[in-house]
Amino acid sequence: METPRIILDELQQVFTKIAGEDKQIDRTEFKKALGLKDEYFADRLFSIFDTDSSGDIKIEEFLTTVENLVFATTEEKLQFAYQLHDINGDDCIEKAEIAHLITASLNENNLNFKPEQINDLVDILFLEADSDNSGEISFAEFKGLIGKFPDLIEAMTVSPISWLRPHKQNSQTVASPEKKRTKKAYIKHYIQNNWVKIAFLALYVAANLFLFFGAVERYADLGANVYVQIARGCGATLNFNGALILIPMMRHFMTLLRKSSLNDYLPIDESIEFHKLVGQVMFALAIVHTIAHFLNYTILPVPFTESLFETKAGLSGFLLLLVFAIMWVTAQDPIRKGGQFALFYLAHMGYGLWFILALIHGPVFWQWVLFPVLGFAIELVIRWRTTKDATFVVNASLLPSKVLGLEVQRPASFNYQPGDYLFIKCP
Repeated sequence: METPRIILDELQQVFTKIAGEDKQIDRTEFKKALGLKDEYFADRLFSIFDTDSSGDIKIEEFLTTVENLVFATTEEKLQFAYQLHDINGDDCIEKAEIAHLITASLNENNLNFKPEQINDLVDILFLEADSDNSGEISFAEFKGLIGKFPDLIEAMTVSPISWLRPHKQNSQTVASPEKKRTKKAYIKHYIQNNWVKIAFLALYVAANLFLFFGAVERYADLGANVYVQIARGCGATLNFNGALILIPMMRHFMTLLRKSSLNDYLPIDESIEFHKLVGQVMFALAIVHTIAHFLNYTILPVPFTESLFETKAGLSGFLLLLVFAIMWVTAQDPIRKGGQFALFYLAHMGYGLWFILALIHGPVFWQWVLFPVLGFAIELVIRWRTTKDATFVVNASLLPSKVLGLEVQRPASFNYQPGDYLFIKCP
């Protein structure tokens, strides 16, 4: 494990190598040593290291600044980061300074944004940080922002040191205790940052298990064989999931939840992923449900084909699985993202037929889906009534990060606020 003293010794050697015979580092040498493309970061860091503003960094200045970073408390690291971004030194960070920072960050990653796009990003940041709406970010507000995103302070202060330090190859193949602690810290941070999603998924799993084993126990008490018990257990959970699968698709309802206090306790932004998860769970349950019934049919006194095709439950169940299989297969990534999106979209329009068949097949299914279906019907009416005029894609570009950038013409009647979501319907 490396101690701060070892780090300082390494950096002193780095300084000697960069400085050369004059034992001073000028602005050009400093920028080259950091390996930065943008002048902003290099100039800001240079001005902080060059404490006497002489235009050169001496060994004493270099080591003093580095030592302050290595041994700094969290409060001192905050002060450093705040000073780094307070360009004019007036003890507050203004919008122009944030815009300069964002522009430099984008340039460093080879991303080119238009000035109005930069301004939108600045507005979003100030909406989060500027609690008193003064148009400036004070140190207290900056500290509050970092409190919401604790990992940000490490990224903003350790980077200059890590850029200057020589990279070493670790020949050990077994993870060191320090790495193990890092993994534990990662897990801890993941749980802290995703506790809402984890708790929600745990509740979802618990509800499914409760319904499944509750149905199994009821039919076991009635003397049903194990195949019927499993089929009924799957049927109970299918009722539950069939009611859930529509809710994440109610975009207007999701927006209302996002604006409410429930947003702190529900993973609203994961609604599409939850819809996919429920779909996968339902298809797996449908397969097990069908197999259990098939096995039960083989021990009934009536012929298998008669049980399957000449009863309402058998025929509707067969058609249900057929429709579901088509929807499930076409929803997989190789088809949906493989140039066959229209096929996925067309197959998914069969959800209406699936619900009709499910209502015929399951005698109590209507009790589960009554309110979700009514809610989804209202959602469709709202979508129809609030449809905006057609718009056009003005520009499309593939960014270096392999993200597709779209510039869309804004209809005159369309208004938005920083942080709003936009649903783009692609053909």
